[in-house]
Amino acid sequence: MAIRTGCPSCGAILKADDRHAGRTVPCPKCQSPVTINSPPPASDSIDPFASDAEDTLPAATRPVKRPPPSDSTADIPRRSRRERPADPVPDTPPADDAVVDDWLTESPATEPDNSFPDLTDEELAGETISPRKKKRKRVDTDADSAAPERSTRTKRPALSELPATSWRDYLHWVLLLALLPLGISVVRGDGPDLEQRVVDSLQNHPEVNEAGIESAESLHDLAMQFPAHRLDGAFLPADTSLHWVFALVSAGLFLALFMIMWPNQESRGGALLASGVTTGTIGIMLLLGFQWIAFHSGGVRFRGRGIAILLFMIIKFIAFSYVCALDSSNGFSASFFGFTFGVGLCEELCKALPVAFFVAGAPRRDFRTVCLVGLASGVGFGVSEGITYSSDYYNGLTDWWIYLIRFASCVSLHAIWAGAVALLIYRNEEHLDWSWEGAFGFVVYYLLLAMILHGLYDTLLKQDHEVLAFLTAVGSFLWFQWLYRRAAAEAT
Repeated sequence: MAIRTGCPSCGAILKADDRHAGRTVPCPKCQSPVTINSPPPASDSIDPFASDAEDTLPAATRPVKRPPPSDSTADIPRRSRRERPADPVPDTPPADDAVVDDWLTESPATEPDNSFPDLTDEELAGETISPRKKKRKRVDTDADSAAPERSTRTKRPALSELPATSWRDYLHWVLLLALLPLGISVVRGDGPDLEQRVVDSLQNHPEVNEAGIESAESLHDLAMQFPAHRLDGAFLPADTSLHWVFALVSAGLFLALFMIMWPNQESRGGALLASGVTTGTIGIMLLLGFQWIAFHSGGVRFRGRGIAILLFMIIKFIAFSYVCALDSSNGFSASFFGFTFGVGLCEELCKALPVAFFVAGAPRRDFRTVCLVGLASGVGFGVSEGITYSSDYYNGLTDWWIYLIRFASCVSLHAIWAGAVALLIYRNEEHLDWSWEGAFGFVVYYLLLAMILHGLYDTLLKQDHEVLAFLTAVGSFLWFQWLYRRAAAEAT
């Protein structure tokens, strides 16, 4: 005979075999303790619903009238799941090895029916209904209910899945195209070195005074000794100013590229022009002044402590790095050290300062605008450096190809390094404070990789490894491209 009882916590109607009457077991639905009521007494000879038979029985044995079972559960009080039942859970389960029949849960009309598998007496009696376990069950339920929401949450698209905004989004690849003259020079070769060309020019022009050649203090003075103030095969005379036109054309073309590159709502013309002009004038002057102090402090010694002594030691270290870089007798390791911590540190710092002031002095900008300011700063430095190299080393001495390399490839390479540093500054602005910790973080986090690529490129050129130097330039662009795509992905 099945016994019907109700769960005081969830209100479910439960059935159990009558042999489990009086036991307290966990509800198969909510795990709350439920006491199985005793079944009503049964009699074959007495009809409990017959009025005449009922009156003949003693009061003590008179059966209690019970209403017929109903499917409605309105008379069963529904308690909150969190409400503790009044009956305590027995500490020791009854020693019964029998298997309880299936619990058949009859839920209220508003809930669907549920059925549960067979449970043994040991499982029913040994189930510990503790607050900790119930809490864990609620947590798991919450996690399960939140799982679908997490699974449908929009994920960040992969870098390869990011669509281009327009054809203008690809214009930064022109920076890689500008490296093409440098790559062609690897195949083309440099031809005879400068010393051989001077010898050949002297043979072709016996009227040139050899004493004047030997007394020349610079390459510019040497070229001025020859007819038309240039060696045979040189593109420009030594006393020309045409290289300034090349510089203006280069700066104008790169500035026009940056103005139409990457669709953006922000006004960029003034910021780009200011960044390039600042780096190409004030930045170069500060760099030259710093280098002059570094080279002329060789015999100076200071003793003591303080910021001045620390700055002096930094200057001495940079001067030593420049000596290692420029000494032709040094090997690869010494040259790489010098070009990285001398040339690379000073030049990349010079190009990064306008970007740092731009980011620190304005609200959060779009990453493309910050990158363009860095690119413009690199162009300003490259163009200014091209003017210096042309007047000191190219005019009257070299052919036209070196001008294309200097005002196209080298300017683009400086822009690539400065643009990559700008993207690093945009990504993390924590190292823009004026402190020693900030200065150290500025060099390590923002400049270090650009310094290494810069130093490696210069060292490979000095050691006559032109192919590896060109691959380093291409690798610099790929690094810049990766930083740009990462910033674009984070901004999506």
